[in-house]
Amino acid sequence: MLAFFEALLPKLPALTIDVSSVYSADPPVVVYTDASFRPAAADGSHGSVAELGYHVLVPFSAGGDPTILYQSCRLEGESLRPFSATSRTLIMQCEIAAATWVYFSAPHIFKSRRVIHFIDNTGALSALLHGYARKLDCARMVNSFHLLAAALELQVYFEWVPSLANAADLPSRASEPGAMDTYRKLFPSSALGSSFLPPLDAWLPGGLSSLESVLDSYGSWIHSFSG
Repeated sequence: MLAFFEALLPKLPALTIDVSSVYSADPPVVVYTDASFRPAAADGSHGSVAELGYHVLVPFSAGGDPTILYQSCRLEGESLRPFSATSRTLIMQCEIAAATWVYFSAPHIFKSRRVIHFIDNTGALSALLHGYARKLDCARMVNSFHLLAAALELQVYFEWVPSLANAADLPSRASEPGAMDTYRKLFPSSALGSSFLPPLDAWLPGGLSSLESVLDSYGSWIHSFSG
């Protein structure tokens, strides 16, 4: 945790109080994320598989209609290697990864925006909300999320949602027969969003130097699309 603050604090701009309430100029973006995890079979017939899903409601602007975006992402094999090998299930890690992946995927939507972010996993929700997790891999991902949020100038409000009410549940199970057909019936105006998730070992920083490099790379990346 100390390394996180040592990497972040020197990079922060001077504190300003904006009385114009710049964040309130636009309605908040509403985000749902979810993940599913299937452990490796004992007989070795298949390895561990995780699926991430997001559902994003981009509010209307200039009298237009709201836009609904969705996407799925599958992780397996070497993609899951950076997670704790001793864990019986990686669902919490995958839930945190899903919550971060959505911002990697559509930074142009989220830059300097207010966000209401719904998650159905209480462990992942608590970790992201408080910026702390007991499991080392979760803690590193949470640190990385908050570095990304700082680079994007996000104002995120996290909230729990029951699993059956999580709009990202079906995208997180996209490989299941009929899952996405059901989703598209529920949200007929939805459109496929973008997907970008750096290799996990590139954003699970293990020390001060790697935290600094992650923050620097986020800053450069944000500037590259924001001009």
